[in-house]
Amino acid sequence: MRVIRKTAYSIAFALCTVLSPLTAPSADPADNPADETVRWLINEPVTLLDLGMMRLRDDLREASRTLVELGYSVREPRVGTYYEWREQAIHAYVAIREPYAKPSEQTCLAIFERVMRHLSSKAPGGSRSVGWYLESLFLHEGMGNADKPKKMQEALLNTIKFEVSVLPPDPMRDSRKVNCSGRMDAELGDVAVTAS
Repeated sequence: MRVIRKTAYSIAFALCTVLSPLTAPSADPADNPADETVRWLINEPVTLLDLGMMRLRDDLREASRTLVELGYSVREPRVGTYYEWREQAIHAYVAIREPYAKPSEQTCLAIFERVMRHLSSKAPGGSRSVGWYLESLFLHEGMGNADKPKKMQEALLNTIKFEVSVLPPDPMRDSRKVNCSGRMDAELGDVAVTAS
């Protein structure tokens, strides 16, 4: 008798659990924007573009910490990546605030070179294999890369625009900043420098 009663309770509990979502009053998604947002997030896939940009941003963050250790700034630089769909370009950036001096072209180029050296150190061939490094960021970890584009490394080097911004110590007194930008495998002579 005890076993039958226990089984009956188990069946009743299972039926309530299965049927309760079916009998719950349906709510309009507009009444609960959190539910609508979570459902949308669950259904949106992460692409290799998203993943590669996240990996690149993490590596830029790691490289920017070394800039603080070397005395280029007393604050951790701001780093990021974003995709500009009108240009079909990926932008990667490091924005660093000078601790004492005015921003200079030399400082901007030195930071550009240090960050690139840090990133290319992750590639087996050093600075000559920045394309390999970038390709590794934008590929699957395991299988699934057999049909990747043949010239993917060169395409990524052309697609990714890297920029360093050196900001003044006190923006209230001086708003002048220096930017330098170029391909991630650029020689320093090919890096564009602007002051504004």
